[in-house]
Amino acid sequence: MFGDSFGGNREKAWRQAAERVGGEYLSVRPQRPETVQLKAVDTTITLDFGKSSEGRTGTRMRAPFVNRSGFRFLVYRTGYWSEVGKRLVMLQDLDVGHPGIDRRFVVQSARSEVVRDLFRIERVRDVVWNQKKKIRFGISGNEGVLGGKYPDGVELLHFHTPESVVDPERLAEFFDLFRAVLEQVTVPAGEGEVERQIRRLAGPGGIITGRVTLWEGGPPRHDAIDELARLHDPRALPALIEALQDSDPLIQAKAVYALGELRDESAVPHLVRLLGRRQGQFKRKLADDAFDALEVMGRADIGTAFLQALEGDPSELAVVSKEFRPEVIDALILALEGLGRLPVSNTVQALAKLGAMEALPELRSRAKTVVLSSVREVYQEAIAALEARTSLPRPAASEAFVSGGLPKPATHQDHGPGDTLPMASELDSPT
Repeated sequence: MFGDSFGGNREKAWRQAAERVGGEYLSVRPQRPETVQLKAVDTTITLDFGKSSEGRTGTRMRAPFVNRSGFRFLVYRTGYWSEVGKRLVMLQDLDVGHPGIDRRFVVQSARSEVVRDLFRIERVRDVVWNQKKKIRFGISGNEGVLGGKYPDGVELLHFHTPESVVDPERLAEFFDLFRAVLEQVTVPAGEGEVERQIRRLAGPGGIITGRVTLWEGGPPRHDAIDELARLHDPRALPALIEALQDSDPLIQAKAVYALGELRDESAVPHLVRLLGRRQGQFKRKLADDAFDALEVMGRADIGTAFLQALEGDPSELAVVSKEFRPEVIDALILALEGLGRLPVSNTVQALAKLGAMEALPELRSRAKTVVLSSVREVYQEAIAALEARTSLPRPAASEAFVSGGLPKPATHQDHGPGDTLPMASELDSPT
Protein backbone atom coordinates (compact mmCIF):
# COMPACT_ATOMS: atom_id res chain seq x y z
CA MET A 1 0.00 0.00 0.00
CA PHE A 2 2.75 2.44 0.89
CA GLY A 3 5.01 1.74 -2.10
CA ASP A 4 8.60 0.56 -2.11
CA SER A 5 10.77 3.60 -2.77
CA PHE A 6 10.55 4.99 0.75
CA GLY A 7 9.69 1.87 2.68
CA GLY A 8 6.29 3.18 3.66
CA ASN A 9 7.72 6.33 5.21
CA ARG A 10 5.03 8.70 3.98
CA GLU A 11 5.81 11.34 6.58
CA LYS A 12 9.42 11.70 5.44
CA ALA A 13 8.45 11.84 1.76
CA TRP A 14 5.65 14.33 2.29
CA ARG A 15 7.85 16.58 4.41
CA GLN A 16 10.40 16.61 1.61
CA ALA A 17 7.70 17.40 -0.94
CA ALA A 18 6.50 20.31 1.21
CA GLU A 19 10.05 21.71 1.32
CA ARG A 20 10.43 21.40 -2.46
CA VAL A 21 7.26 23.31 -3.31
CA GLY A 22 7.42 25.83 -0.45
CA GLY A 23 4.36 24.39 1.26
CA GLU A 24 3.53 23.43 4.84
CA TYR A 25 3.51 19.91 6.25
CA LEU A 26 0.77 19.30 8.84
CA SER A 27 1.46 16.29 11.04
CA VAL A 28 -1.15 13.70 11.96
CA ARG A 29 -3.73 14.68 14.56
CA PRO A 30 -7.00 13.07 15.67
CA GLN A 31 -9.46 13.09 12.77
CA ARG A 32 -6.82 14.51 10.42
CA PRO A 33 -4.43 12.59 8.16
CA GLU A 34 -0.99 13.79 7.14
CA THR A 35 -1.44 16.85 4.97
CA VAL A 36 0.65 19.19 2.83
CA GLN A 37 -0.77 22.59 1.94
CA LEU A 38 0.48 25.22 -0.48
CA LYS A 39 -1.06 28.66 -1.02
CA ALA A 40 -1.07 29.49 -4.73
CA VAL A 41 -3.17 31.47 -7.23
CA ASP A 42 -5.55 32.82 -4.54
CA THR A 43 -6.37 29.40 -3.12
CA THR A 44 -4.91 26.57 -1.04
CA ILE A 45 -3.75 23.35 -2.69
CA THR A 46 -4.19 20.48 -0.25
CA LEU A 47 -2.51 17.07 -0.49
CA ASP A 48 -3.67 14.30 1.80
CA PHE A 49 -4.64 10.62 1.88
CA GLY A 50 -8.39 10.12 1.69
CA LYS A 51 -11.43 9.18 -0.37
CA SER A 52 -12.35 10.27 -3.85
CA SER A 53 -15.87 11.28 -4.88
CA GLU A 54 -16.38 7.59 -5.75
CA GLY A 55 -15.41 6.52 -2.23
CA ARG A 56 -11.98 5.06 -3.12
CA THR A 57 -9.13 5.70 -0.69
CA GLY A 58 -5.80 6.94 -2.00
CA THR A 59 -3.59 9.98 -2.53
CA ARG A 60 -5.66 13.00 -3.36
CA MET A 61 -5.18 16.68 -4.05
CA ARG A 62 -7.81 19.42 -3.93
CA ALA A 63 -7.95 23.14 -4.65
CA PRO A 64 -11.25 25.08 -4.41
CA PHE A 65 -11.14 28.19 -6.59
CA VAL A 66 -13.35 30.90 -8.07
CA ASN A 67 -14.51 29.45 -11.38
CA ARG A 68 -15.84 32.45 -13.29
CA SER A 69 -15.73 30.76 -16.67
CA GLY A 70 -17.71 27.69 -15.60
CA PHE A 71 -15.18 25.48 -17.40
CA ARG A 72 -15.17 21.85 -16.22
CA PHE A 73 -13.42 18.72 -17.38
CA LEU A 74 -12.65 15.18 -16.26
CA VAL A 75 -9.69 12.91 -17.07
CA TYR A 76 -9.36 9.23 -16.14
CA ARG A 77 -7.66 6.08 -17.40
CA THR A 78 -9.38 4.03 -20.09
CA GLY A 79 -10.78 0.70 -19.05
CA TYR A 80 -13.31 -1.91 -20.05
CA TRP A 81 -16.38 0.15 -19.19
CA SER A 82 -15.05 3.33 -20.78
CA GLU A 83 -14.38 1.42 -24.02
CA VAL A 84 -17.91 -0.03 -23.97
CA GLY A 85 -19.29 3.48 -23.43
CA LYS A 86 -17.37 4.85 -26.39
CA ARG A 87 -18.55 2.07 -28.66
CA LEU A 88 -22.14 2.75 -27.67
CA VAL A 89 -21.61 6.50 -28.33
CA MET A 90 -22.75 7.21 -24.78
CA LEU A 91 -19.49 8.74 -23.60
CA GLN A 92 -17.78 11.81 -24.99
CA ASP A 93 -14.02 11.34 -25.32
CA LEU A 94 -12.10 14.33 -26.65
CA ASP A 95 -8.83 14.14 -28.54
CA VAL A 96 -6.37 16.58 -26.95
CA GLY A 97 -3.66 16.28 -29.57
CA HIS A 98 -1.32 14.00 -27.63
CA PRO A 99 -1.42 10.47 -29.09
CA GLY A 100 -0.47 8.76 -25.82
CA ILE A 101 -3.00 10.62 -23.73
CA ASP A 102 -5.69 10.16 -26.36
CA ARG A 103 -5.02 6.42 -26.35
CA ARG A 104 -4.69 5.81 -22.60
CA PHE A 105 -7.07 8.36 -21.09
CA VAL A 106 -10.66 9.49 -21.43
CA VAL A 107 -10.94 13.30 -21.50
CA GLN A 108 -14.39 14.80 -21.10
CA SER A 109 -15.53 18.40 -21.29
CA ALA A 110 -18.38 20.41 -22.77
CA ARG A 111 -15.80 22.93 -24.02
CA SER A 112 -13.44 21.05 -26.29
CA GLU A 113 -11.27 23.99 -27.35
CA VAL A 114 -10.64 25.10 -23.78
CA VAL A 115 -9.61 21.62 -22.69
CA ARG A 116 -7.30 21.32 -25.71
CA ASP A 117 -5.69 24.64 -24.75
CA LEU A 118 -5.16 23.22 -21.28
CA PHE A 119 -3.34 20.17 -22.64
CA ARG A 120 -1.11 22.36 -24.78
CA ILE A 121 0.64 23.28 -21.52
CA GLU A 122 3.70 21.03 -21.29
CA ARG A 123 3.46 20.53 -17.52
CA VAL A 124 -0.16 19.37 -17.77
CA ARG A 125 0.57 16.94 -20.61
CA ASP A 126 3.67 15.49 -18.93
CA VAL A 127 2.17 14.91 -15.50
CA VAL A 128 -0.97 13.25 -16.87
CA TRP A 129 1.02 11.12 -19.32
CA ASN A 130 3.34 9.89 -16.53
CA GLN A 131 0.50 8.43 -14.45
CA LYS A 132 0.76 4.65 -14.74
CA LYS A 133 -2.13 3.82 -12.40
CA LYS A 134 -5.73 4.86 -12.34
CA ILE A 135 -6.36 8.56 -11.81
CA ARG A 136 -9.35 10.85 -11.66
CA PHE A 137 -8.49 14.47 -12.39
CA GLY A 138 -10.65 17.47 -13.24
CA ILE A 139 -12.82 20.38 -12.21
CA SER A 140 -16.23 19.71 -10.72
CA GLY A 141 -18.98 21.51 -8.88
CA ASN A 142 -19.94 21.34 -5.23
CA GLU A 143 -19.26 17.74 -4.31
CA GLY A 144 -19.64 17.51 -0.56
CA VAL A 145 -17.67 14.26 -0.40
CA LEU A 146 -14.54 16.13 -1.48
CA GLY A 147 -14.87 19.14 0.80
CA GLY A 148 -17.12 21.51 2.70
CA LYS A 149 -19.95 23.64 1.40
CA TYR A 150 -18.67 26.09 -1.19
CA PRO A 151 -19.68 29.74 -1.64
CA ASP A 152 -21.38 30.60 -4.93
CA GLY A 153 -18.93 30.55 -7.81
CA VAL A 154 -16.37 28.34 -6.06
CA GLU A 155 -15.66 24.92 -7.57
CA LEU A 156 -13.07 22.21 -7.07
CA LEU A 157 -9.95 21.23 -8.97
CA HIS A 158 -9.23 17.67 -7.82
CA PHE A 159 -6.86 14.76 -8.41
CA HIS A 160 -7.06 11.24 -7.01
CA THR A 161 -5.15 8.01 -7.42
CA PRO A 162 -5.63 4.82 -5.39
CA GLU A 163 -1.87 4.68 -4.85
CA SER A 164 -0.10 5.90 -1.73
CA VAL A 165 2.40 8.19 -3.43
CA VAL A 166 5.60 8.55 -1.40
CA ASP A 167 7.95 9.89 -4.06
CA PRO A 168 8.71 13.58 -3.26
CA GLU A 169 9.51 14.29 -6.90
CA ARG A 170 6.19 12.98 -8.08
CA LEU A 171 4.30 14.81 -5.33
CA ALA A 172 6.01 18.05 -6.34
CA GLU A 173 4.85 17.41 -9.93
CA PHE A 174 1.26 17.21 -8.66
CA PHE A 175 1.60 20.67 -7.12
CA ASP A 176 3.11 22.00 -10.36
CA LEU A 177 0.18 20.49 -12.26
CA PHE A 178 -2.34 22.26 -10.06
CA ARG A 179 -0.56 25.59 -10.31
CA ALA A 180 -0.48 25.34 -14.10
CA VAL A 181 -4.19 24.51 -14.34
CA LEU A 182 -5.23 27.23 -11.89
CA GLU A 183 -3.24 29.87 -13.73
CA GLN A 184 -4.78 28.78 -17.02
CA VAL A 185 -8.42 28.68 -15.92
CA THR A 186 -8.54 31.59 -13.46
CA VAL A 187 -6.49 34.34 -15.13
CA PRO A 188 -8.14 35.75 -18.31
CA ALA A 189 -5.85 36.30 -21.26
CA GLY A 190 -4.64 39.88 -21.59
CA GLU A 191 -5.89 40.87 -18.14
CA GLY A 192 -4.23 44.03 -16.81
CA GLU A 193 -3.13 44.60 -13.23
CA VAL A 194 -6.09 46.80 -12.28
CA GLU A 195 -8.58 44.38 -13.85
CA ARG A 196 -6.92 41.50 -12.02
CA GLN A 197 -7.25 43.18 -8.62
CA ILE A 198 -10.87 44.17 -9.27
CA ARG A 199 -11.59 40.55 -10.22
CA ARG A 200 -9.94 39.31 -7.03
CA LEU A 201 -11.92 41.78 -4.93
CA ALA A 202 -15.16 40.59 -6.53
CA GLY A 203 -14.49 37.00 -5.43
CA PRO A 204 -16.67 35.46 -2.71
CA GLY A 205 -15.60 35.54 0.90
CA GLY A 206 -16.08 32.71 3.34
CA ILE A 207 -14.08 29.69 4.42
CA ILE A 208 -14.16 26.07 3.25
CA THR A 209 -13.08 23.49 5.78
CA GLY A 210 -12.74 19.74 5.80
CA ARG A 211 -10.42 18.24 8.37
CA VAL A 212 -8.27 21.28 7.66
CA THR A 213 -8.99 24.71 6.23
CA LEU A 214 -9.17 24.15 2.48
CA TRP A 215 -9.85 27.67 1.24
CA GLU A 216 -10.19 31.19 2.64
CA GLY A 217 -11.89 33.80 0.52
CA GLY A 218 -10.89 36.81 2.62
CA PRO A 219 -7.09 37.14 2.29
CA PRO A 220 -6.98 37.46 -1.54
CA ARG A 221 -9.70 40.12 -1.38
CA HIS A 222 -7.86 42.03 1.36
CA ASP A 223 -4.69 41.94 -0.71
CA ALA A 224 -6.59 43.11 -3.80
CA ILE A 225 -7.77 46.29 -2.05
CA ASP A 226 -4.24 47.01 -0.85
CA GLU A 227 -3.04 46.73 -4.43
CA LEU A 228 -5.82 48.97 -5.76
CA ALA A 229 -4.89 51.61 -3.18
CA ARG A 230 -1.30 51.40 -4.38
CA LEU A 231 -2.22 51.64 -8.07
CA HIS A 232 -4.31 54.86 -7.70
CA ASP A 233 -6.39 53.97 -10.76
CA PRO A 234 -9.86 55.60 -11.02
CA ARG A 235 -11.24 52.50 -12.73
CA ALA A 236 -11.28 50.89 -9.29
CA LEU A 237 -13.71 53.46 -7.88
CA PRO A 238 -17.02 51.57 -8.46
CA ALA A 239 -15.60 48.35 -7.01
CA LEU A 240 -14.26 50.14 -3.93
CA ILE A 241 -17.54 51.98 -3.32
CA GLU A 242 -19.38 48.67 -3.55
CA ALA A 243 -16.90 47.18 -1.06
CA LEU A 244 -18.08 49.69 1.56
CA GLN A 245 -21.20 47.53 1.94
CA ASP A 246 -19.27 44.27 2.24
CA SER A 247 -20.04 41.95 5.16
CA ASP A 248 -16.32 41.73 5.98
CA PRO A 249 -15.44 44.70 8.26
CA LEU A 250 -11.79 44.54 7.22
CA ILE A 251 -12.82 44.88 3.56
CA GLN A 252 -14.85 47.96 4.52
CA ALA A 253 -11.95 49.59 6.37
CA LYS A 254 -9.48 48.88 3.57
CA ALA A 255 -11.94 50.20 0.97
CA VAL A 256 -12.26 53.48 2.87
CA TYR A 257 -8.48 53.85 2.94
CA ALA A 258 -8.22 53.04 -0.77
CA LEU A 259 -10.88 55.63 -1.66
CA GLY A 260 -8.88 58.25 0.20
CA GLU A 261 -5.81 57.27 -1.78
CA LEU A 262 -7.70 57.64 -5.09
CA ARG A 263 -8.69 61.23 -4.14
CA ASP A 264 -11.75 61.16 -6.38
CA GLU A 265 -14.38 63.75 -5.37
CA SER A 266 -17.22 61.42 -6.32
CA ALA A 267 -16.31 59.25 -3.31
CA VAL A 268 -16.85 62.08 -0.80
CA PRO A 269 -20.63 61.52 -0.28
CA HIS A 270 -20.02 57.84 0.46
CA LEU A 271 -17.33 58.70 3.01
CA VAL A 272 -19.50 61.38 4.63
CA ARG A 273 -22.22 58.81 5.25
CA LEU A 274 -19.69 56.61 7.05
CA LEU A 275 -18.91 59.32 9.61
CA GLY A 276 -21.84 57.91 11.55
CA ARG A 277 -20.42 54.37 11.71
CA ARG A 278 -19.14 54.65 15.24
CA GLN A 279 -19.61 51.00 16.16
CA GLY A 280 -17.95 47.89 14.75
CA GLN A 281 -15.96 44.73 15.35
CA PHE A 282 -12.63 46.52 15.67
CA LYS A 283 -11.38 48.95 18.28
CA ARG A 284 -10.89 51.51 15.53
CA LYS A 285 -14.20 52.80 14.23
CA LEU A 286 -15.02 52.97 10.52
CA ALA A 287 -15.97 56.61 11.16
CA ASP A 288 -12.34 57.33 12.06
CA ASP A 289 -11.16 55.74 8.80
CA ALA A 290 -13.68 57.85 6.89
CA PHE A 291 -12.47 61.00 8.66
CA ASP A 292 -8.86 60.23 7.72
CA ALA A 293 -9.82 59.55 4.09
CA LEU A 294 -11.70 62.86 3.89
CA GLU A 295 -8.70 64.62 5.37
CA VAL A 296 -6.42 63.10 2.72
CA MET A 297 -8.86 64.34 0.07
CA GLY A 298 -8.81 67.88 1.49
CA ARG A 299 -12.32 67.67 3.00
CA ALA A 300 -11.48 67.52 6.69
CA ASP A 301 -13.95 70.39 7.23
CA ILE A 302 -16.86 67.97 6.89
CA GLY A 303 -15.45 65.48 9.38
CA THR A 304 -14.52 68.20 11.85
CA ALA A 305 -17.99 69.77 11.68
CA PHE A 306 -19.58 66.36 12.21
CA LEU A 307 -17.47 65.67 15.32
CA GLN A 308 -18.30 69.13 16.69
CA ALA A 309 -22.00 68.36 16.27
CA LEU A 310 -21.61 65.16 18.28
CA GLU A 311 -19.94 67.27 20.96
CA GLY A 312 -22.86 69.71 21.06
CA ASP A 313 -22.04 72.39 18.46
CA PRO A 314 -23.90 71.76 15.18
CA SER A 315 -23.41 75.28 13.79
CA GLU A 316 -20.60 74.38 11.38
CA LEU A 317 -22.38 71.21 10.30
CA ALA A 318 -25.39 73.29 9.31
CA VAL A 319 -23.11 75.12 6.87
CA VAL A 320 -21.26 72.16 5.30
CA SER A 321 -24.39 69.98 5.18
CA LYS A 322 -25.80 72.12 2.38
CA GLU A 323 -23.50 70.31 -0.04
CA PHE A 324 -24.06 66.79 1.31
CA ARG A 325 -27.32 67.08 3.23
CA PRO A 326 -28.75 63.55 2.62
CA GLU A 327 -25.43 61.92 3.52
CA VAL A 328 -24.97 64.05 6.66
CA ILE A 329 -28.47 63.19 7.89
CA ASP A 330 -27.87 59.49 7.19
CA ALA A 331 -24.62 59.72 9.14
CA LEU A 332 -26.32 61.39 12.11
CA ILE A 333 -28.99 58.70 12.19
CA LEU A 334 -26.29 56.02 12.07
CA ALA A 335 -24.46 57.77 14.92
CA LEU A 336 -27.45 57.17 17.22
CA GLU A 337 -26.41 53.51 17.43
CA GLY A 338 -24.80 52.71 20.75
CA LEU A 339 -23.41 56.13 21.65
CA GLY A 340 -23.43 57.44 25.22
CA ARG A 341 -26.15 59.63 26.69
CA LEU A 342 -24.56 62.99 25.88
CA PRO A 343 -23.50 62.21 22.27
CA VAL A 344 -26.96 60.79 21.54
CA SER A 345 -28.61 63.93 22.89
CA ASN A 346 -26.26 66.11 20.86
CA THR A 347 -26.93 64.07 17.71
CA VAL A 348 -30.70 64.36 18.14
CA GLN A 349 -30.39 68.11 18.65
CA ALA A 350 -28.21 68.35 15.53
CA LEU A 351 -30.93 66.66 13.48
CA ALA A 352 -33.45 69.17 14.82
CA LYS A 353 -31.08 72.06 14.09
CA LEU A 354 -30.70 70.88 10.48
CA GLY A 355 -34.47 70.61 10.11
CA ALA A 356 -34.09 66.96 9.16
CA MET A 357 -37.77 66.14 8.75
CA GLU A 358 -36.77 62.96 6.89
CA ALA A 359 -35.40 61.70 10.21
CA LEU A 360 -38.75 61.95 11.99
CA PRO A 361 -39.77 58.26 11.57
CA GLU A 362 -36.44 57.12 13.00
CA LEU A 363 -36.59 59.57 15.91
CA ARG A 364 -40.18 58.56 16.76
CA SER A 365 -39.20 54.88 16.69
CA ARG A 366 -36.15 55.36 18.89
CA ALA A 367 -37.94 57.63 21.33
CA LYS A 368 -40.22 54.72 22.29
CA THR A 369 -37.28 52.59 23.44
CA VAL A 370 -35.22 55.23 25.31
CA VAL A 371 -34.85 54.39 29.00
CA LEU A 372 -33.25 57.59 30.39
CA SER A 373 -35.89 60.26 30.88
CA SER A 374 -33.42 63.08 30.12
CA VAL A 375 -32.58 61.58 26.71
CA ARG A 376 -36.23 60.84 26.02
CA GLU A 377 -37.03 64.51 26.62
CA VAL A 378 -34.41 65.52 24.06
CA TYR A 379 -36.03 63.18 21.55
CA GLN A 380 -39.47 64.59 22.28
CA GLU A 381 -38.30 68.19 21.93
CA ALA A 382 -36.59 67.43 18.61
CA ILE A 383 -39.66 65.60 17.33
CA ALA A 384 -41.91 68.49 18.37
CA ALA A 385 -39.63 71.01 16.65
CA LEU A 386 -39.54 69.01 13.42
CA GLU A 387 -43.30 68.38 13.48
CA ALA A 388 -43.85 72.11 13.90
CA ARG A 389 -41.83 72.63 10.72
CA THR A 390 -44.04 70.21 8.84
CA SER A 391 -47.18 72.15 9.85
CA LEU A 392 -45.89 75.58 8.79
CA PRO A 393 -47.89 77.16 5.91
CA ARG A 394 -46.13 76.85 2.60
CA PRO A 395 -46.45 79.15 -0.44
CA ALA A 396 -48.85 77.76 -2.98
CA ALA A 397 -47.45 76.43 -6.19
CA SER A 398 -47.95 78.65 -9.22
CA GLU A 399 -50.16 76.07 -10.92
CA ALA A 400 -52.51 75.88 -7.95
CA PHE A 401 -52.81 79.66 -7.96
CA VAL A 402 -53.65 79.83 -11.64
CA SER A 403 -56.20 77.04 -11.58
CA GLY A 404 -58.12 77.96 -8.44
CA GLY A 405 -57.13 81.48 -7.35
CA LEU A 406 -58.94 83.62 -9.92
CA PRO A 407 -62.72 84.28 -9.74
CA LYS A 408 -64.80 82.45 -12.27
CA PRO A 409 -66.57 84.59 -14.91
CA ALA A 410 -70.24 85.06 -14.07
CA THR A 411 -72.83 83.28 -16.18
CA HIS A 412 -76.59 83.51 -16.57
CA GLN A 413 -76.94 80.46 -14.43
CA ASP A 414 -75.35 82.35 -11.53
CA HIS A 415 -78.21 84.91 -11.42
CA GLY A 416 -81.93 84.95 -11.08
CA PRO A 417 -84.35 85.54 -14.00
CA GLY A 418 -84.56 89.28 -13.37
CA ASP A 419 -80.89 89.87 -12.65
CA THR A 420 -78.45 91.59 -14.97
CA LEU A 421 -74.77 90.80 -15.38
CA PRO A 422 -72.40 93.33 -13.78
CA MET A 423 -70.34 95.55 -16.02
CA ALA A 424 -66.55 95.20 -16.13
CA SER A 425 -66.19 98.60 -14.51
CA GLU A 426 -68.28 97.40 -11.60
CA LEU A 427 -66.05 94.36 -11.11
CA ASP A 428 -63.03 96.67 -10.86
CA SER A 429 -64.72 98.96 -8.34
CA PRO A 430 -63.32 98.73 -4.80
CA THR A 431 -66.81 98.95 -3.34
